[in-house]
Amino acid sequence: MIMDSNKQFVCADLFDQNFQIECTLGDRLLTRTPVSCIFFFAKACDCSSLLLGIKTALSDFPFLAGRLVLKSDQLFLDCNNQGILFSSAIHEERIADIISNLDSVPSAMLVDHLKNEPDKYSTRPLLSIVVGYFECGGMSIGVSWHHSVGDMHTLMLFMKAWAAAVNHRASDKPLIVGSRKEFLSRFLLGADPASAAPLVRHYGRLQLVKAYGKLAFASARTQQRSFYFSTHELRRMRVDLSESVGRELSLNDCICAHLGHALIHAGCGQPSIDLGITVNYRKRLGLSAFACGNFIAPVFASCSSDSSTCETALRIQSACRDSAYLLNALAATVSFVAGKLKTGSYEQFLPIALSQDRLTLLTTNWSRFGALEIAFGNASPFFFMPFGHYKIPWLCGIVEGFHGQGILASIVLPHDMHGEAKQADFISYLHKYRALSDELPAMVTGCSWIS
Repeated sequence: MIMDSNKQFVCADLFDQNFQIECTLGDRLLTRTPVSCIFFFAKACDCSSLLLGIKTALSDFPFLAGRLVLKSDQLFLDCNNQGILFSSAIHEERIADIISNLDSVPSAMLVDHLKNEPDKYSTRPLLSIVVGYFECGGMSIGVSWHHSVGDMHTLMLFMKAWAAAVNHRASDKPLIVGSRKEFLSRFLLGADPASAAPLVRHYGRLQLVKAYGKLAFASARTQQRSFYFSTHELRRMRVDLSESVGRELSLNDCICAHLGHALIHAGCGQPSIDLGITVNYRKRLGLSAFACGNFIAPVFASCSSDSSTCETALRIQSACRDSAYLLNALAATVSFVAGKLKTGSYEQFLPIALSQDRLTLLTTNWSRFGALEIAFGNASPFFFMPFGHYKIPWLCGIVEGFHGQGILASIVLPHDMHGEAKQADFISYLHKYRALSDELPAMVTGCSWIS
């Protein structure tokens, strides 16, 4: 129950003049995609310090306090310092009670979700922050941002700058360029678009209506389920799969492969599926680690009942390491869209991973972004996760478990998989690397939405 709340627009302390940033194709194709997440803290930081910190941090991230504008169907970030949306609330509940019932808590209580309103871009904020204060002395910070302004890496750059400002420390400056489109194109020089497939699909007008109808139908009765894997469980999984292929596999290789095979085992309706793994390609293509924007793309690996989990993990590793193909795929996408735009519009494109033409488990791993290392004074988060109305089936998000122990994988499941995901046979297969002696954290066992 919210006892008190308020909303206000917060602007940058230092702002010289308006300017615009030309967006990339990736930014443009994400205009219908807000993203939301939440941080939970055992201790709180006072609201006035948080507000002052935001004002300072926004001075280095002016695009977050701006608005989206379309000019001749090209997307721009109008850095006009109209502000982000900030609110605070006082709750009667304890954080432990909120988390244990997180699947039934109204998400609007903790996060002010941005809406998908293409006709109102120029007047709507691109970032909202809600700070909640709880009876137990804890705090939550709910964040919702427009995906067109940047990916999770970009948000974390801002969160770290915000924390640094609150703690009166210097922070790394973000790289902000006048044209993200031109900036990225320089790194795509020398790519061979003909040697890779584009990452989007183009639809005719009638096909588009059918595609969106199919997506809407698939999203109508989805349900998110979360699965916890302990540190010991993950270590056994990684050792077993790595030894099976005679090569060191990453934890991400292993968990993505394991989830794919678990879904096939549960009877997802197909003997083979595609695994889409979202990668941050800044380092792979030589971009600055401080570059703000959407510099992410999916890579794909097949997963079938005819192959072993270790073989699938090896395919994932190869796909993630193939920087040359990723470069060519990005260039192929730019070329493909440019050709189709001569007679169409951006709205006629959908990412292949979301097309619903084939079952694709699209996984994003947020477990290595330092989310639990952000500290506002003495307040450090003990838990962080994506949070909101994620309805598209087969989206999967991976984050650290409570207090950084283990990981939590959350999957949006279609209606016909709701019951299967609760069956003992599926849970047993999913946790085949869990030993009877493994002691699970009390917060995990206390959450009905975690298996």
